Amino acid sequence: MKEKILEGICSSKGIVIGKIRIFEPERFEIDYKPFINVKEEYLKFEKARKKIINEWKKISYGWRGQISRILDAQIMMLEDNEFVKRVKNKIEEENIRAERAFFETLEEFLKKMEESESEIFRERANEIRYLGKRVILEMQGQGNLISANPGEIIVTKDLLPVDILELKNKKPIGIVTEKGGPSSHTLILARELEIPMICGIKDVLKEVKDGDEAILDGFNSKLIIEPSKSLIEQYERKIKNIEILIDKFIKKGPPKSKERKKIAVLGNISMPEDIKIIKKYDGQGVGLFRTEIAIWDPIKWRDENYQAEIYQLCAQEIFPDPLVVRLLDVGAGRYYPGYSERNPFLGTRGIRFLMKEKEILRAQIRAILKASSMGNVRILLPMVTIFQEITAIKKYIEKLKRELRVERIPFDNYIAIGIMVETPGIALMTEKIAPHVDFFSIGTNDLTQYLFGVDRANPNVAYLYNDFHPAVFKMVYSVVKGAHQFRKRVCVCGELASDPLGAVILMGLGIDELSVHPSDIPFIREIVSKIEYKRTKELARKVLELQSAGEVKDMAREFLKKHLPKLAEIVLA
Repeated sequence: MKEKILEGICSSKGIVIGKIRIFEPERFEIDYKPFINVKEEYLKFEKARKKIINEWKKISYGWRGQISRILDAQIMMLEDNEFVKRVKNKIEEENIRAERAFFETLEEFLKKMEESESEIFRERANEIRYLGKRVILEMQGQGNLISANPGEIIVTKDLLPVDILELKNKKPIGIVTEKGGPSSHTLILARELEIPMICGIKDVLKEVKDGDEAILDGFNSKLIIEPSKSLIEQYERKIKNIEILIDKFIKKGPPKSKERKKIAVLGNISMPEDIKIIKKYDGQGVGLFRTEIAIWDPIKWRDENYQAEIYQLCAQEIFPDPLVVRLLDVGAGRYYPGYSERNPFLGTRGIRFLMKEKEILRAQIRAILKASSMGNVRILLPMVTIFQEITAIKKYIEKLKRELRVERIPFDNYIAIGIMVETPGIALMTEKIAPHVDFFSIGTNDLTQYLFGVDRANPNVAYLYNDFHPAVFKMVYSVVKGAHQFRKRVCVCGELASDPLGAVILMGLGIDELSVHPSDIPFIREIVSKIEYKRTKELARKVLELQSAGEVKDMAREFLKKHLPKLAEIVLA
């Protein structure tokens, strides 16, 4: 068989060389024939429901914090009295079998989530639908959990978080799914457990078969089928070099740089447990806490105490390093009454949404302030587009501070407030805005999208989305120049910062902080500590004169090969 390369849209870093193991849960068919005994159908549903709940709780035993919350959220539906009651009522009133009653009730529940324009809620709908399939299969006597052996690469349509926990003791193991995106709970857990995974390989189940030799390259989101002997040997060297690099970081800490320009390498987190990986690799703080993923249930957005507990845990765990908490960055979509919008990316999202939903904004800011008393917490405002949004939020924060003083609740009165730079308009106004904020954080994913007017999720125009285009780096440089005039620090927290090729250019543009996936910290710290700053400045100057993303990547690739050949061998395709 000829060597074949399949590409995904996102990944959990790592490399696995092994055989393909296809996991396809049995297909189910809903029986529409009438039944005889209502009691038997009740019992069948209850038995399946309780078995799934007990199995999941057994697997999750010993996990705490956000992983436990994710699993609880997954089975919440099965424990909801109203949901269970509706299933049983359907069985009795409509004279239908348990599988059909459960399926129809589930579809009614999921319809609202799937209509949401928010990627987060659509991901949750996928996960809950897959859980529903498990329940139906259990009712039909086919509800087995996933099984695998070390050294295999699991290929499937989709997986649940509980499957990832089931596989955690089977390392080295890899996972490839047709579905899933950056906010998938399954991918989040894979990164937390450092299991290599690739999501979003279209029709992958049609392209592979059981037993195929394969390489999962989580660094480049590639699945290589039937690789040549020489390619396998190349990847075996990569694995050995990764082990050497990571072992050096864990035992000796990162190498010390003699450069005058000190660049901090922090981690992006989606849940508190990610901080363990940041500390493991001696990261220098949390540069971005994506609260909309950690607290994905909208009911909890109004729960101040629930949020305060999470933020306080994170602040204590990372202390004395900083914890940058981004306010909920969600698009309203149709999930919220009154916010049905044709184009939510250009509508009520980020700070615009929060300014309209003051109850949600109030709960989150008060929760952050309550967690800030140690002095290492910062507030990050998402999707800011005009100066007036900054002044309005700052004024509102001062109001909430006065409330806390009256309530005698301690907080950091001088808590730093920064903004996300995600649109060209705000990037070009950095010099005017800098005196009014404490720091800037550039989200290169959205900045690229808005810069080129491209929906990166739209396959018809996705080819136009490329964060290595010189225009993106020119925009970043404009922000750095404007911010540094007022001695304000600039961080990059988009995917570009986690890419070694992007990191060397950003370093040369004068960025102060790079916030990356926690598992990428060793690779990015190797760059900022080993390569001379003046060399990266020369590279960045040349990049700004180029015309295309391809030229930029080629130049950065040759630069990395020249200055860090061993790292280049690991991370470059």
